[in-house]
Amino acid sequence: MRPGCGEWRRLARFWPFPVALLAGLFVVGCGSESRVPVRLSAPTLTPQGIAYDPGMIQIHELTINEVDGKLYIATQAGLYRLSNDGHPERIAGIVDLKGFTIIEPGVFLASGHPSPAMISEQNAPPHLGLIRSTDGGLTWETVALLGEADFHVLRPVSEGLYGYSASQRQLMFSKDLVTWETRGSLDIYALVADPEDDNYLIAATPQGIAISEDGGRRWRMQAGAPPITVLAWGGLRKPVGITRFGQVVVLNEESVWETVFSFPAAPEALGLHEKTLLASIHGQGIWQSDDGGETWEQIMPPQPPSYPR
Repeated sequence: MRPGCGEWRRLARFWPFPVALLAGLFVVGCGSESRVPVRLSAPTLTPQGIAYDPGMIQIHELTINEVDGKLYIATQAGLYRLSNDGHPERIAGIVDLKGFTIIEPGVFLASGHPSPAMISEQNAPPHLGLIRSTDGGLTWETVALLGEADFHVLRPVSEGLYGYSASQRQLMFSKDLVTWETRGSLDIYALVADPEDDNYLIAATPQGIAISEDGGRRWRMQAGAPPITVLAWGGLRKPVGITRFGQVVVLNEESVWETVFSFPAAPEALGLHEKTLLASIHGQGIWQSDDGGETWEQIMPPQPPSYPR
């Protein structure tokens, strides 16, 4: 049951963000004029008019929801949850979810693109901006920048939220999720922040690793960095990345990326919950590490593609 507008102060103690960000969520949540439901499409249609679910294609994000302790998997064709028997189950309809993150147990943020059915039936814009679910991904509503931003990365920090909009090639920042400030222009694959300093950022880019010490306003390239495409930091003592060749690397005390493990293929996504790393490896399923990336255990085998029947 969603809390009433007068109860937001009582909930502040449960949020990882300060009260300023919670107040911003309160404004959006209580301003019915600013909320637009995002109606997810049913299984799509083939050119022959056959309805089918494309299944778990192109995994974008991995994280654990503390409400049920389950792994949630954001993909190009919607949101899935890993069941107790190790099989993924679809949460809701079809939508291309990008930047998926959980900011409070059961409260999800994401961005992305509507399905072809959503475009044709609902006249949905190509970019969903920032969307939110307060019921574990069953239903979604717009929060900001509908039709404008395409957040491929959403990174919560103590003072707010970083978002990288691929459509504009801009790193943006918001304290309330509604008003956004443009910080810099660059291409970003992945972004992490120092757990003790919101302004210290590490970004994986097509040109290599970029570092900012002023919240993304200015960047410098790190010489000699490997071709990392996914990153995690958060509760870990050191940043961890995976290169496009599948090498798991850790930034050591000498600011050198040290290889600690190797997968046989490139990563699709790298998630983190507390100190547990979660990696989706192309053609290899989903893996978990509890020791900073040095050893891994497969928790979901690769899923065969779905075909129309």
